[in-house]
Amino acid sequence: MQDRLQAEDRNLFLHRVILDEASRHASLIERALAELPRLRTERPRLAKVWERWAELLVLPFDEMAAGVLSMDADGGLLRANSPFLMALDASERNALWQRVGLQQFTAFFLMACDDLAVDLDEQALIAGLEPEVVAGWRLVPPRSISGATLERLKDVVGLQRALARLYPDQDLRRTWLRSAVDSFPAPPIRLLLTDQAGMLREVLTAAVQSRLGPDDVPSH
Repeated sequence: MQDRLQAEDRNLFLHRVILDEASRHASLIERALAELPRLRTERPRLAKVWERWAELLVLPFDEMAAGVLSMDADGGLLRANSPFLMALDASERNALWQRVGLQQFTAFFLMACDDLAVDLDEQALIAGLEPEVVAGWRLVPPRSISGATLERLKDVVGLQRALARLYPDQDLRRTWLRSAVDSFPAPPIRLLLTDQAGMLREVLTAAVQSRLGPDDVPSH
């Protein structure tokens, strides 16, 4: 069940990236349409799926995208049997999967910020980007991110995960982030904003490890 849900999530992320590409390069939609006759022949049991794709791919872009990204069972079935994937060569698919990984990670960053009540201006300072750029990630994932920015985003994701283990109550996590803590020269949020997350990592890693029990240790 968990594997199926993960596959569905990856298909959703992938099709968001594909549709972003298709919005820039209409030929991708034409290539997907051109795949349908072959797919009808090779996989006739999915005739209704291919017919639904044929209907979608000739709609105005926004309507088509809404259908492809639909969160109902129909949308999941379409994404699991996609002519877009068949229309891509190996190098194109690899490039898109790299973007999927980046999209998933920025989604983790935004969820971590939401959990910890890190506001947009603070998110922008952490990322070293303009607020409108970071705000745009909620609609369209970034096509690329510098290595330095990626490391700072990882700090926030790692911080949230450690705090979730130490403080299951969300209000406690948010309070900790903005309170004076004996282990640090300034409130943790200030360390994040001034690129001093290394200090947070060290202390939180030790705190989490101290709470590990026998069931948390991998068996060999």
